[in-house]
Amino acid sequence: MTQWTNSPILGDNSLHEREALAAEGWTVIQQHWIQTSNGNEVGLAIINVYCPRVDHERDDGKVYKMRFLALLQTRAEAFFQSESHVIVLGDQHLNHKKIDNCDPVLEDWGKTPSRMWMNQFLLEPGRHSDRIY
Repeated sequence: MTQWTNSPILGDNSLHEREALAAEGWTVIQQHWIQTSNGNEVGLAIINVYCPRVDHERDDGKVYKMRFLALLQTRAEAFFQSESHVIVLGDQHLNHKKIDNCDPVLEDWGKTPSRMWMNQFLLEPGRHSDRIY
């Protein structure tokens, strides 16, 4: 389970909010040092997640999931800004593209908040290309 501690990596989220978010989702973070092809040692953060699913029985189900994803992004970006490579893996409880779903019948497929979040979260080709090996 996620052990949320007070850390600059966590951003401005309160301990109460972090504990509430950890009740239905979790992260396991590993930090490593790797050697690049040019011989430099750089950090590598591996963030394994189980994101909360949208619980339609909760009035705040979508908001709850988006708060979890926002905290995940805050953590990933903090590692990235500290010159670490970042890998996020695990179950995000979302289908990013139509091809990822067995029945993608929604007209506004890319308009759901979690898919829009994923689109902006992923590293775009050419962006930070000096950091891709």
